[in-house]
Amino acid sequence: FGAMLGVALAASAFFRTARTTLVALLGFWIFACLIAPRVAADVSERVYPAPSRVEFWRDVSREMSEGIDGHNPTDRRREELKQRVLAQYGVGRVEDLPVNFGGISLQAGEEHGDRVFDRHYGRLWTAYERQNRVHEIAALIAPLVAIRNVSMGVAGTDWWAHKDFARAAEEYRRTLQRQLNDNITFNSRTGQTYLANASLWSQAAPFEYEPLVLSRVVRHHALSFALLVVWCVAAAALAFFAAKRVRLD
Repeated sequence: FGAMLGVALAASAFFRTARTTLVALLGFWIFACLIAPRVAADVSERVYPAPSRVEFWRDVSREMSEGIDGHNPTDRRREELKQRVLAQYGVGRVEDLPVNFGGISLQAGEEHGDRVFDRHYGRLWTAYERQNRVHEIAALIAPLVAIRNVSMGVAGTDWWAHKDFARAAEEYRRTLQRQLNDNITFNSRTGQTYLANASLWSQAAPFEYEPLVLSRVVRHHALSFALLVVWCVAAAALAFFAAKRVRLD
């Protein structure tokens, strides 16, 4: 807010009438609050486009069924997995396995899905991160962009906080899913009906999330913090020289 105060003081000292000062400050506010953020968002999306929701899920669905390379469909992966497991245990049928092949197959499907999602979400996160960097540069001409970035970062409501929470939640989900699939695999055999008891759920750790510490917030928004300092110094200097001009006049 020091930057905005400095701009207001500079405008008051520079312009000769209150009406002109008000019009100038109103124009600056419209540009800084409405025009610049919208233009920055549009430019960032054009420079670093992200896939649409339809494109994203279409590609994910295709790779889930056909494989990442497009030449390894689900049925083939399942058959190859079955042959490896049969060879590992030295039996000829899944019914003769000392474990439940269904649980093994479920976990293999999860791991394939993890690779697919990591691949596509990795690209999506990269595009969003680059868009955010472009948007941060807009603070060069609009200090409110930097103010918004910093305030959202400190409040834990920015893109970085969302990404970190999504990462932690996904890691927890994968750990829990593996625990459930392993429980099926090693506590039943193929073809058997198996129901887990309460002890399984008592072993599941609760989800706990630690928000980003302040040092990481500052690191993520270092450019916004730096540009705010630049704006404060520049606005203070402008106000000083404008006031000096008034005294000379």
